[in-house]
Amino acid sequence: MDKGAGVISSWQQNYLGNLCEISTGDSNANQAVADGAYAFFDRSKIIKRSSRFLFDCDAVIVPGEGKEFTPRLFRGKFDLHQRAYALHSFKDSVDVEYIYWFLIYFHKYFEQVAVGATAKSLRRRHFEQLPLPLPPRTVQQRIVARLDAAFAAIAEAKANAERSYQAADGLVNSEIDRQIAQPKSDWEAVTLEDVCEISSSLVDPKNSEFLDLIHVGAANIESKTGRLFNLRSARQEKLISGKFCFKPPVVLYSKIRPYLVKVAVPDFEGLCSADIYPLVPRCSEIMNDYLFWLLISKRFTEYAILGSSRAGMPKVNREYLFRFGFSLPPVKEQLRIAAVLKELSTEADELKSISKRKLASLDELKKSILQKAFSGGLL
Repeated sequence: MDKGAGVISSWQQNYLGNLCEISTGDSNANQAVADGAYAFFDRSKIIKRSSRFLFDCDAVIVPGEGKEFTPRLFRGKFDLHQRAYALHSFKDSVDVEYIYWFLIYFHKYFEQVAVGATAKSLRRRHFEQLPLPLPPRTVQQRIVARLDAAFAAIAEAKANAERSYQAADGLVNSEIDRQIAQPKSDWEAVTLEDVCEISSSLVDPKNSEFLDLIHVGAANIESKTGRLFNLRSARQEKLISGKFCFKPPVVLYSKIRPYLVKVAVPDFEGLCSADIYPLVPRCSEIMNDYLFWLLISKRFTEYAILGSSRAGMPKVNREYLFRFGFSLPPVKEQLRIAAVLKELSTEADELKSISKRKLASLDELKKSILQKAFSGGLL
């Protein structure tokens, strides 16, 4: 027989409603204040401030509405929304941290049982009727200690992986600025209007000559990398509004929300959204690969953001775009810079990919450790 199964067979099986009080706030607790002295737990996972407190205890707080019902351990004075739940005043046989970790492990249960056609919410019965294995308190405390240590180590490993991810991004950004924003004596002062143009006019994507062309919208461009994904034809997307027709060499620049930095260099003929500028480089002046790096540079992005501040949707207009001034290197130097930045970007992408895989494996490790904890595997 499995050792863990043998361990938990001796554990008491109980229901959460038998082990603690389950409280909600009242209708007067729904308005938090900015400068309150006490924590206020909203109906969702948002934590605000309150000028009063209804509870002064160790508690596990669970949001009562939303898409996720992730619990939080809190000690001290707090206020509570009438649709959030506080589990408190536990029996002497129960360690509050053990309950917290159990609900972390089991919180998907709440997502499954939550009721409501649109906004999902929990009811008191969902807590009262939740079964859980309850070992002796000393065993609970041993499990908690091991979970605390394991999750602290995982948190540190995740922080390192996230720092590696950010460092890879920062390395590329700083090198773009170093290569592009530090002109040499033979670089020429120009504007975008001097070196590229928008030669396409809007076409009707319902016309037969355009139906099978690939369509590129802003949603198909990955921020900062220029990768294209989930591409479909005009026919497949059933497009009806006017689109720009483009063919290489071209650089696509999304004029909506310039802080998203959506720029792409397609190697095919296609259609693009009217919210994208299909910039055709004058190849005797500027290469399309160099234009790509210029448009994702920090200096250009800051320029675009500055000129796009407007009510509603931030957008870069054509006249402002073409007024952007910069120093342009000779074509041979452009090719060298573009090649350097592409190689560095490829290396950075690999580092970021490694970091993402590490983060995903750490999340799986957390699930595995929790499963072991509540099946006797950590004892």
